[in-house]
Amino acid sequence: NGCIFTNNYTTGDWTLPCAASLCTGLYTTNHGVFHPKMQVTLPENQPSLFELFKTAGYTTAKIDGVYRVTPTYGYIRGIDRTIYQPSHINMDGKDVVIEAIKHIETFKDTNQYLWLGFMDIHDAGSEEHRSILQQTQMGLEFRKYLKEEKKKSVYESYSETRIARYRESIKELDLYLGILF
Repeated sequence: NGCIFTNNYTTGDWTLPCAASLCTGLYTTNHGVFHPKMQVTLPENQPSLFELFKTAGYTTAKIDGVYRVTPTYGYIRGIDRTIYQPSHINMDGKDVVIEAIKHIETFKDTNQYLWLGFMDIHDAGSEEHRSILQQTQMGLEFRKYLKEEKKKSVYESYSETRIARYRESIKELDLYLGILF
């Protein structure tokens, strides 16, 4: 089952331009952050969301492993504290949530703005390692190796195995978010 949206808008069709739009309030044509091989940063003449919150007296933090929203793109301006580690190395949902809880407790006497980034379901349908929680919730038929050439997800064929993997990844991330909330 699915949905067809006949009247919708987006600031960009993937993470790099969308995150820049969220952080600056600008369309892609105005902030210019859209190509992964261009060395572009958030525009200096436009205050970032973090800078606006900091000016309003908030303690600001960015905790994530999203490689398209790194400090090198300018996501450091206005941030009091940042923790960045690429998700494929060591910054998955549980790590982000634990760091967020520690941050919230440490600065509990201040107003806070936290930007948390989660990559847990980005490649959930792939052959990457499944946690023990996910493995025990999926039948063996969903843990088999899929022999397909690497394609962009929009070009992949329908796969019950990938759907099961995404479902279990979402459930696990939801468990961590439940702990945070």
